[in-house]
Amino acid sequence: MFNPNYVGSYAAMLVILPLGIYLNLKDRKKIFALGSLSVLMFAYLLGSKSRAGMVGFIIGFLILAFLLHRVIQRHWKRTAVILLAFLIVFISMDVYTVDDIFDDIFFPATEPELIEEEIVVPPLRGVFSENNTLTIETDEVALNIVKGEGNIGFFDDAGNELDYIMEQDTGRMLLTAEGYQEHSIKMDDPDRMIFWQAEDEADIITWEYDSYQASFKYYDEEFFMLGMRNNFYPIQEVDYWGFEGYERLGSSRGYIWSRSLPLLRETLLLGHGPDTYAFYFPQEDVVGKLKFLSSPRTMVDKPHNLYLQTAINTGVVSLLALIVLWGAYLLQGLKLYWKADFTGWQTKIGVAVMAAVAAYLATGFFNDSVISVAPVFWILLGIGISMNLRIKSSRS
Repeated sequence: MFNPNYVGSYAAMLVILPLGIYLNLKDRKKIFALGSLSVLMFAYLLGSKSRAGMVGFIIGFLILAFLLHRVIQRHWKRTAVILLAFLIVFISMDVYTVDDIFDDIFFPATEPELIEEEIVVPPLRGVFSENNTLTIETDEVALNIVKGEGNIGFFDDAGNELDYIMEQDTGRMLLTAEGYQEHSIKMDDPDRMIFWQAEDEADIITWEYDSYQASFKYYDEEFFMLGMRNNFYPIQEVDYWGFEGYERLGSSRGYIWSRSLPLLRETLLLGHGPDTYAFYFPQEDVVGKLKFLSSPRTMVDKPHNLYLQTAINTGVVSLLALIVLWGAYLLQGLKLYWKADFTGWQTKIGVAVMAAVAAYLATGFFNDSVISVAPVFWILLGIGISMNLRIKSSRS
């Protein structure tokens, strides 16, 4: 699956599916087998450290608890055993994985709190180029890099020149003024890099600030920033919709979604084509990538959202068609299973499959559809629709 997020999508389904059947079985051997499988898959889910997977698991679990409340009351001992097993796995893996997951989901720290605890540095607020001056702003200070005739100077926002210490082994210039100690500058040899097409091949200025790093090139009275594929891009804002101030939501998914939403204007009827998202995302947004992904050289190749992925790749109309399909199936399932007695095998299988499908769709708000996981979902959806039709036919 090559990515723990997709492990989360897969595991969310395969914890809920055997759990729903486990609660309805009578044969002890099958109860033990499916209970053990559910517990193992729960450990697998925790090991992925996927917050999306945990959200999917919680949604699926709540649906099972809602629809099987009478079954759970009748088999309360069996329910207590599986919950105890989950708790043991939770506690035993807590030191490795669970603490980080649940802190991020249920007790997320605000950026000011992280800064106060010195977990992160004050965030980057903007990068601007104007009149031979490159300005890099953080919450605390503004660093101005000014290109003069034959030299480059470093100044604060009041125009005072900043002192620095040169590291002899690395060539890095460490700024020493109050508030600038986390900043460093290095002049790189242009012969080592591939350049944006320019006649004046001046030195590359590489700026570092904690986890942030960016390289700049001066050309024609303007600074350009190094981005994807060693190309230099103009320093400018790109079009975005929403999530202003919340770009870091979900490991910077808010940033990716805000830059992806404007693409929907071009895909209302037909999408750009499956797996073409990376070609249409504004990869030239080097400032946004630096601010929210820590590196302007990152290539954004997926929207981290099943619904946005569908709307951009195959069109908004196709997304609406899928939403109607999924919504109709889930609503029909809720009606069928709310008053079911769960004595027939169709209802036992059907409710477990429906909860697993809902778990996957919940992870879809944070994860994409990938070939390593999606076939399992579509097979389960087909089985679930078949179960619903069988149950509805038997009641008519």
